[in-house]
Amino acid sequence: MEDLNLGPVEFFRFFIFFVIISILLFLLFREIFCWYWKINKRISMAEKQIVLLEKILTHLKSVSPNPNPNQNDLVASETRVIDDKITDFYQDVYDSLSPKEQKEADKYIKHGLRIGEKLVINKTTRDINRFSLKEWKEICDKYEDENWIIIWERKVN
Repeated sequence: MEDLNLGPVEFFRFFIFFVIISILLFLLFREIFCWYWKINKRISMAEKQIVLLEKILTHLKSVSPNPNPNQNDLVASETRVIDDKITDFYQDVYDSLSPKEQKEADKYIKHGLRIGEKLVINKTTRDINRFSLKEWKEICDKYEDENWIIIWERKVN
């Protein structure tokens, strides 16, 4: 029988050979898995989306420049940036809402209001609605506006 005791040189050669084979197998199987799960394609598509989103952002900045220069370019959805000259946000009313109602109001607040719109809650049904200036006048004429509490309004300049 052959002696299986390897000297330090033979052990070192075997170890290097094993590491090289392991690396080659890893690279080979990595490419197979990336091809099978379409990972490379997903990465290239994500990169294209980033380029398109940057173009859209650049276009939006050129069409509608940021009126407040000390704001960040992208405002987090949870942050409420309110220009006091044209907008009234009634924090005490917002704080009095239930967590479910606050979450519903946040959906409207996240997307903002157009000039003249109001975000209101019905006192009896607790429904939150966004009304334009025309719709609000119709509601006030048809019903009494005492049934509604204004959460946020964007005034006409």
